[in-house]
Amino acid sequence: MSQQPPPSKRSHPCNGDLLRSRRFQREWTQEQLAAAADLSVRLIAKAESNGRLRFDTLALLASVLSTSEKPLYAEDLISDPKALALEFIDNLREHQGDVVSHCRHFLDEDIVFFMPGDPSILPFAGRHVGIEAMDRACRIFFETLEVPDLSRWVTEFVVCDDNQVIAAQWIPAQLRGLAEKGIDATKAELVVYRMVFQRGKIVHFDDQYSANSAEAETLMQRAMLEGPGK
Repeated sequence: MSQQPPPSKRSHPCNGDLLRSRRFQREWTQEQLAAAADLSVRLIAKAESNGRLRFDTLALLASVLSTSEKPLYAEDLISDPKALALEFIDNLREHQGDVVSHCRHFLDEDIVFFMPGDPSILPFAGRHVGIEAMDRACRIFFETLEVPDLSRWVTEFVVCDDNQVIAAQWIPAQLRGLAEKGIDATKAELVVYRMVFQRGKIVHFDDQYSANSAEAETLMQRAMLEGPGK
């Protein structure tokens, strides 16, 4: 994963939910965390209440709570994964194929982006490594599909768990070109995103949907495009 320079601000609001989650995972009380970090219990309580702390204090807390299985960095404690996930979702709906260029500031350069399916049917499907590969996949998706009625593109839920966000949307898409022929074949597909954050950036993005359903729908709509009136 690409490295980032330390933020320049002297103090930052702490992500209290994440700090508390990692403390619980270690089965520590606030007093035990304070002792391990050589800090006051009052400061730990302040951090878990989203209070502002110096960056070096956040780095100390992160190092104390970090494990080889679940590393933790100061940048994690000053980021808000749910807010960033919502920003991605808003940009996806507004900018569609150009979404990556509007979200680069919180996408890791080495991001792993996955969309299921047979690439011979769904040309955007596959495991895409790196921000440029993700950008190409998103552009191909919206070159292949269109959403004629944005009012039907709705978010079902967005939940944050530790350093990952799970979000679900109903996206009513159809093959590009059908609308020009006066055909409405849109089918709302439930799409579930899993975004994993590290150092305040998305490092892994699973874009999950029913590949079998999407492939069958795509083949049927291709037949519509290639039918009479093409």
